[in-house]
Amino acid sequence: MPKLFIVSLGCPKNLSDAEVKALQSHPQIGHDLLERIPRLEEAAEIVAYQEKLYDGRGFPEDDRSGERIPLGSRILKLALDWDTLISGGMSEEMAMAQINDRQDSYDPAIVDALRNVLNIRDVHVLRHVRIHEMVDGAILADDVRSLRGTLLCARGQEITPSMRARLRNYLVNVGIQGPIGVFVSIDEASRSPETPRVPGDEKKPKRASHKSSEEPNWADLCPSDDQEQLPESQIHRDFP
Repeated sequence: MPKLFIVSLGCPKNLSDAEVKALQSHPQIGHDLLERIPRLEEAAEIVAYQEKLYDGRGFPEDDRSGERIPLGSRILKLALDWDTLISGGMSEEMAMAQINDRQDSYDPAIVDALRNVLNIRDVHVLRHVRIHEMVDGAILADDVRSLRGTLLCARGQEITPSMRARLRNYLVNVGIQGPIGVFVSIDEASRSPETPRVPGDEKKPKRASHKSSEEPNWADLCPSDDQEQLPESQIHRDFP
């Protein structure tokens, strides 16, 4: 495999379609090499299925899923993805939340074993929410910054009612970059996978507003790297 492909493993979006196809073939290449060595047939099969997901997606494209995938392949898949997340700068807690959020991708027993080895007791998943969707008790996975880059709350802090009130006020008056990553307990995420509940919100009457009822466009609040920041007078604010 060309060295360029190996360097690009962490940034597959920079590859052409032909390069992506070649990269996806590396498990089969490894299998074919190992299969020629006596008594390594089992290892060859493990390598061949290293990109196969627990629910059957991935490569090779066959009908294998769950425990029909070789155990070594299931372990290797989790190990490879874990290494990618940690190498990218994530903490162990944030990486585990990412893994938990991909529940159909890995063998649950192997994920539990990894969590026990790392002594991570609180099971969380990662969700990206807006300010008014934050739930008390969740943990910030991202720094919260204003549109000007000012740090408002550091990641790792627990969300509290006073924090939510302060951020809502800042959102209205200045603007906040978002959506924001938060660690949500697995129980809360199961109850409402996409939007954690804010305590008391179900009791609040809806306020009349002159603003459009359409969903706010977060791209306006968070310019991309190749996009100029909007002047303050043109910022579209997301009122909670």
